Amino acid sequence: MKQISSFLSEISDQFRTVVVDAIKSLCQKFPRKHTVLMTFLSNMLREEGDYEYKNAIVNTIISIVEENPE
Repeated sequence: MKQISSFLSEISDQFRTVVVDAIKSLCQKFPRKHTVLMTFLSNMLREEGDYEYKNAIVNTIISIVEENPE
């Protein structure tokens, strides 16, 4: 996750949205890791970014919460 964090600072918001979608896919494949991924997404939400990027993060967080009842 640390490598992804440093990578995100170097790319544009359009590609960050692709990373958010990939994190959503990871959470669907590995539901037990949702706490780590949720923490990562919440940290991403605090960073700078445009509306589409932030909206993708929020939608991903909502879908993770709906899919994981824990």
